[in-house]
Formats: sequence, C-alpha cells, structure tokens
Amino acid sequence: MTALAVSEDGKLLIAGTDVAGMWRSENGGKNWEMVYGNFYAKGVFSVAIDPVNRNRVIAYGGAPTQDSSARYANMANGIYLSEDGGKTWEFVLQQKGAALRLNFTESLAYDPSSYDADKGMCMVAYWSRPWELQDMPQTSAPYYTGEAVKTFAKADTDDILTPYREDTNALWKTTDGGITWNPVCTGMTDGIVKVHPTNGTVYVSNLDGFHRSTDGGKTFTTVLGGRMIYGMDVINTYPDRVYVNDTDGVWMSSDCGETFTKVTSWNFPSSYDNSTPDGIVRNLKVNPHNPDKMVISSHKIYNRYQSEKYYTTTGGLFWSSSDYDASKDFFKANNRDTCYVWSPVTADKLWAFGGDWVVSSTNAGKTYSWDYNGGSAVYMDGRAAFNIYNPDIFYYGAQDFHGALTTDGGDTWKHIWKWTNYTGTGGTGQGYGSVYGAYAADENTLVAIASIGTWGAERRIFMSYDAGETWTDTGVVVSENTSYKWAEMCYQSPKNPDVIFAGNYRSADKGKTWTDMDAVDVVCCHNPYDKMELYGYDVKGNIKVSYDDGATWQLVAVAKMPAGITGGTINDMAYDGINKAIYYVSGNSSSRSFYKLTLANGVTTDLTNNLVAGNFGVAIQLVAVDPVHPEVVYVGGLRSAYVQENSVQRSTDGGKTFEVISTGGEHSVVKSGPSGGIQPYEMLVHPQTGELWVSNGCRGWSKIAPPYKK
Repeated sequence: MTALAVSEDGKLLIAGTDVAGMWRSENGGKNWEMVYGNFYAKGVFSVAIDPVNRNRVIAYGGAPTQDSSARYANMANGIYLSEDGGKTWEFVLQQKGAALRLNFTESLAYDPSSYDADKGMCMVAYWSRPWELQDMPQTSAPYYTGEAVKTFAKADTDDILTPYREDTNALWKTTDGGITWNPVCTGMTDGIVKVHPTNGTVYVSNLDGFHRSTDGGKTFTTVLGGRMIYGMDVINTYPDRVYVNDTDGVWMSSDCGETFTKVTSWNFPSSYDNSTPDGIVRNLKVNPHNPDKMVISSHKIYNRYQSEKYYTTTGGLFWSSSDYDASKDFFKANNRDTCYVWSPVTADKLWAFGGDWVVSSTNAGKTYSWDYNGGSAVYMDGRAAFNIYNPDIFYYGAQDFHGALTTDGGDTWKHIWKWTNYTGTGGTGQGYGSVYGAYAADENTLVAIASIGTWGAERRIFMSYDAGETWTDTGVVVSENTSYKWAEMCYQSPKNPDVIFAGNYRSADKGKTWTDMDAVDVVCCHNPYDKMELYGYDVKGNIKVSYDDGATWQLVAVAKMPAGITGGTINDMAYDGINKAIYYVSGNSSSRSFYKLTLANGVTTDLTNNLVAGNFGVAIQLVAVDPVHPEVVYVGGLRSAYVQENSVQRSTDGGKTFEVISTGGEHSVVKSGPSGGIQPYEMLVHPQTGELWVSNGCRGWSKIAPPYKK
C-alpha cells in the first residue's frame, strides 16, 4: 500500500497500492470496495480529497518501476480527477514518465482557502511531480542518504528518462478544481506538498529542503536548505504551524514556515542500525486535536518487512514504539513502511498500513489492529480450477501469500500460509511462498506448483494431505519453469480422482509419485458429458486429447497463430462439450488471437475481430466456457503496467459478438455496483451456478452472475 487520505467528516477513505489500484470506504474504513471507473493506472502514489467537498478527489497514478514496461512512456500515468467520491475517474493530466516504486510522498494538496461557494469546491490544488526519484531503486542506499541521492538520481534519470522528455519537470497547479493543470515552478519536484488552510501559502519539502511560496507557487524561498525533508504536516487547528522532520528530528514553525525551531527530543527514532544506513525516519503526522501527539515511521531499506511505527504524546520529547494486535489478522502481517491519516472528528483515531492492509489505532498510535471487512488485495499470479467432482472445493495459489481454500463455494475461506520457506524440506516458515498453479483434489489433498523464497526460483510440485497444515516438497521441477507462466496449471482426471496433473507431470496416486508426460505441458479441461475425454496442449501449440486419464495422448490439431508470429504457443483453452468445440488463445506477448476449433469438421475460426477494442486495444490471455450454456463464452486478459477497460468480455452467441462486462469504461455494459473483472489472471465458470469467477490480479476474486440469471 502506498497512499492514504481521509475526508474532513472522517467517513470517506481512499487507499492506494503499488500494483492493485485504488480502494475506497464510505464508512470510516469498516467496509472497503475496489475502484476502477476509468482509473487506468496500475498504481496510486498520492491522493487528496477536497477538504470542503468530499466528492472531489484527485489522485496521482502510475506504474511502479518494478514493471519493466514502466521504464518507457506509459500512457496511463498522471493525474486523475473524481467528482463522485472516488467511484469514477477522468484522466486529466498525462505524464507518461511519472512512475514510482513504493513511494509514500504526499505530492498532492488542495488549497482550502480557494473554496468557491458558488461552485461548491476548492479551485486550487498542487502536484509536486516526481522527477529525480521516480525511477530510484527501492533498495538503493543513496535514495536515503543526503547529498548522494541527487548525484545518483540525476545520473540515473538522465539516461533512463530520455524516452519521456515530453513530460514537464515542475510543480503543477490547477485553478479550476482539478480539470486542467499547468506547470508553475520548474524544479520544485519530488516533494511533499501542503497549503496553509486560510492564506494559501504553499509549502514543498523535498531533496533540497523546505521551501515556501506566497505567490501561488510561482516562486519559492528556501528556509531549511541543504538537507532532505522526509515528513511534513500542517493542521487546521493551528494553521500557522508547520511541522517537518529530517534524519535528526522534528522541526516546528509557528509563523507559516518563515522560521523553524528544532523540537527537543531525548530519543528520536534513529535512521540507522549500527551506523549502517538501513533506513530513514519519515511520514510525520500531527494530531489535529492535540499537536503534542504525533506519529512517524522508520522505514528499513534492506529489511523492508521490519519497518517500525513510533508515537509521541509529549510533543516529540519522548518517542515510543507502537504495538500491533494481530489477533484479528487472517494471514501474516508484513511490517512494511506506512502512511498515516488522523481522524478529523475522533480525537485519538488514526489509520495506517499494517503492511498490506489498512489498520487503525484508537489510542493515538500506541496500538494498531486490523479492523475492517474486506481488503482482499492479494496477488493471484497463477492458474486454478474448481474441483472436478465437487466445484464448491476450490484452492487458489497466490504469489505473495500462498493462497486460500474454500470447501463451501466461497462462503468461507481458510488461508494457506504454513509453508516450506527458507528452512528446507518440511519447514513451517510463514514467509511468502510463490504459488503459480494450485488445485484441491479433495477437501484435504492440495497440489501446488510453487517456488520458495524468490519469484525467479525453479517451480516445484508441493503436496499437502491435511488441507495445507503441512507440505511436502516432491522435488519435481515442472519443465517450463518461469518461461511460460500460463502453463503452470494443475488438474484432475474426471473419471479417476487419484490421477492428478501439475504442469507437464502426472500422478496416479494423488501426488505421491510423479511421471513426466512428455506429450503435453498442461492439462486444462475435459468433456463434462464424456469423462473419457481429457484435453491438454504443449508449448509448441499442439492440442491433444487423452482417453486413458492422461497416460497417452493423441494429436487433435495444431493451433493457429496470429499473422507474423513464429514460436508462439497456446495461452489458455476451454472445451464446449455440447457442440464439440475448443476455444483457445494463442500467440506471444507481442500479439495474441482468439480462435474456435469445431471438432466435427476440423474448421478453425478466428474470433479476434469480434472482440471489443478499448482505449488501449485488446489484451487476451484467458478463455472460459459455460459447460451448461456453451453459447456463453468469456475472454479476458491484462496489461502489465496499466489497466485496460475491456479486461473481461462475454459472448452469448458462441463468439460471434462480445460485450465488455468488466467494470467501468465507455464500452462496458456494467454501469453500477462494485468493481470486478479487472486485470484477470484466471477466469473460471462454476459448472453448477454458471457464475464467472475472476481473479483480479492483486485485487482479489470477483464473481459475476451469468446472463441467464437475474
């Protein structure tokens, strides 16, 4: 999580993440919903809510620099405006090169003094555009250690940022409530922005220190120079005060930032461990009800799961480490860095990040706990399937948090987090285990294709026979490893439950022993009306069928590829058992097409042009067919660095025509309700209910009703 904002009535909360977009709450964080509504950026790095009109929200969106595609001009990066409290958005300022990696800078701010009563909104807001820091490595010590950052950053950006020099290195300003933006001060970038509540004085804290402007951001005077300022806050109850922090402590101004006095502290949190630059103290926030109460965080660079929260009730004289109540947590809390927002209406209430979800404190930062319903922002970068014999049994894998198991169709879930992690075979570590293919052969027997410790490690087959309590590393390495993620799938024979599949391997004894099938690399579907038929394919694009539980395979057809594509493969395949047809997506990362193979006559039809093209074209990797109503066909896909508006499409005539059913976008038929069908990594049709289940990248699972049920 990367950004957090609260409205002045304490009810609307907006939270941003690095790769899971945006989340919003209308009841002070008790319930949260995923946001899309034309917000195309993959990450959210700063949010500001109009202090007088909570319906108006501005956000800075971008792709994190961990995505290689974000190192080039990204059409979805820039400023977005919402006029309905964050439900839907308009892309108002494109800055293609604006991208960050786990940055927590409050770079957006409204000017409360610019409120226009006739228009019912604040007219002025500012954005300190990331520039030098936008592509800084997350674990780079120069990011945090004084003057060295500027040398490092400028050398880095001079080379890397060349593709997007059409962007403008400046402090940006809007005077019409966020609709149009213009640069007003060149170089006043990479900063935290705050504005005096009544007189419009603009404050920017950045790599070069603390700066103030009294002419609407046109010119600035540097007050605290020669240092990096890592935190800044302004509170309405004491409007002339400005609080900042550097590596040595907190500084306070009582004259609108003209002069500062260092706050005496006996134990200000250290930025260093044993004289090694392993972190920085930042994100200072002051309680508007009682400024003697403040919170701050110590972010670790090389041990980013060991960041700490601190609080003071003595105006900064003494600081204490915050406690965390994990009794409500449903899986392991990663101690990442945090943002804070104090409640404007409840004295000692504030919100922060518990690593990967929102937590709150009711005692001014002394203790935090998970306290809301929802927040399923778990990265599901893997393949899954309903249990063949009982589709209410379903186990999915997750890259960062192993996954979860349901045996009642999703009403309740058991998080799977006991894992072999850094401790060798048989270990019970509870760090992350990267699961890329998962299947529940019954309520207790789970199979997973996973790597241990790092995403790039070899993919091995793991087995559990006690619903994920303990795991066995079989030592079997799936042949495709990381080169072909869409083939990392697990499945089961429809006529012999002891036969299960994991990638290119087959087991006839529920996972105790495994044999390389050679003929196929993935088993993905079967004929529900003739359990003799089991279908799979190899990475060369050969579609095959087995009539003996996968012991032997026969060639059905060679998949077609998009024009000009050589060396392509099949991404996904689905079977229509009533009309005897196979739907598949094939190609490579540059181009993919969607086909229908009619088995009766061997004719293949290209359906790609029947799909709805959105603002960013069509991205397709996945296909699913309703087994009871096979005229209902789904196609979906994701972009790496931004969200496309046509992520999931549905046909009700066997692929002749399609409509967009993922939330948002001008082409979608979905105009209301919660967001869903975004950035799909998996799409499955429940064979009994007809519901489409979609894993939304880092945004959890969505269920979409079939078109024949109201």
